Amino acid sequence: MDYFPLLMNIDYKKVVIVGGGHVARQKAEALLPTKALVTVISPVVTEKLQHYINEGLVTWKEKAFEPADLDDAALIFAVTNDEEVNNAVEEAAQHWQLLSRADAKGRVDFINPAVVRRGDFVLTVSTSGASPGLTRQVKTNLE
Repeated sequence: MDYFPLLMNIDYKKVVIVGGGHVARQKAEALLPTKALVTVISPVVTEKLQHYINEGLVTWKEKAFEPADLDDAALIFAVTNDEEVNNAVEEAAQHWQLLSRADAKGRVDFINPAVVRRGDFVLTVSTSGASPGLTRQVKTNLE
């Protein structure tokens, strides 16, 4: 895929993360510097995600995914370890909503680059999803 690089203003926009594990935590952490309205949909969450929830930085709906959970979401992350749930999220997403799936390269609207922030200076690194390990290594070297 030839992805189009973009920095997006998601302040006060609803972002839904379906899943409560390690990848969901990573997505939530990437969103923390913004003013996005982040909601996690999952029966369970990691300890770190629970910390963000307790701090009021993220909203948690402690339940299984339902299509109505995506209402008004601008960005959607399907990051469960259950392909059926991720498929249900993909099917429920509207054409105007941007979807990212951790398990289905090529069937997503966007991918997240690795980000290094220094105030207003933002540097991103991506291998277009081909090598997440290399992306992390380059990001670490740049930091």
